[in-house]
Amino acid sequence: MIVHLSNNCQTSKSIVMSTFSRSQKAISEEETLLQKLGLSRQEALIYITLLSEPESLTVGELSRLSALHRPTVYRTVPNLIDKGLITKELHSKRTRYRAESPRKLRPVFDQLREEIEASLPQLEKTFDHKQEHPSVKMLEGKRAVSFMLFDVLHTLSQGETYYRYSSADPSVYGSTGHLPRNYKKLRDLKQIKRLVITTSAVAKVQEPTSAREVKIFPVNYGVIDHNVSQFIYGNKVAFVDYTNEIVLMIQHDKIAKFQAQIFKMLFDRLN
Repeated sequence: MIVHLSNNCQTSKSIVMSTFSRSQKAISEEETLLQKLGLSRQEALIYITLLSEPESLTVGELSRLSALHRPTVYRTVPNLIDKGLITKELHSKRTRYRAESPRKLRPVFDQLREEIEASLPQLEKTFDHKQEHPSVKMLEGKRAVSFMLFDVLHTLSQGETYYRYSSADPSVYGSTGHLPRNYKKLRDLKQIKRLVITTSAVAKVQEPTSAREVKIFPVNYGVIDHNVSQFIYGNKVAFVDYTNEIVLMIQHDKIAKFQAQIFKMLFDRLN
């Protein structure tokens, strides 16, 4: 009987520890989310603690349950009150705090978004200044091509055109592994046009559209089956090796213009 009780106690202890572990994981995820919305770690901990309790709490109770020092709690609660996330109540001359609905986070998010939007022009100015300097970078791995394609969308303005030579294996175009999520949708929303010089095999799966013109490499130059592509867009030229999943990106205004001119001359001469 004693052994049976001991086993039950051990089982109960395991259940409690498992529940505690899951609870701590959930709190950690919520804390991370709140910090992404602009709350400090202390603000996130106090708000989650209050949100989890059915009754309002004193500073002492908040300190104990959140594992934060009392002075930290005293300094933090006014910030949460200002954000509208908690309210202060008086009970028998004692101050207690209660969490407001998580829907109150919307104004916090909206304010953060406004601050980001306000700071973007200066950040973009800093980035554009950096972009004036030539650079070369090499990317490797499955995400390399995705990164480059997304860079095409970010670099080009509405309705602009990029140029592509392609000797890629036709199966590349039937796979979504190299495409960023929503790439085609975003590309079409920006009305990005494409001029393509490629092999007859690729041309069969990349038929011309109103946004894409396709011309074929002349057959008298031999078989072109290297499984590589070259993209020319904005002030950049990118070389893609699909077999080894390598992308070489060159950012150089004059090189990009020179490559674009050569491409257009060749494109115009092809049937």
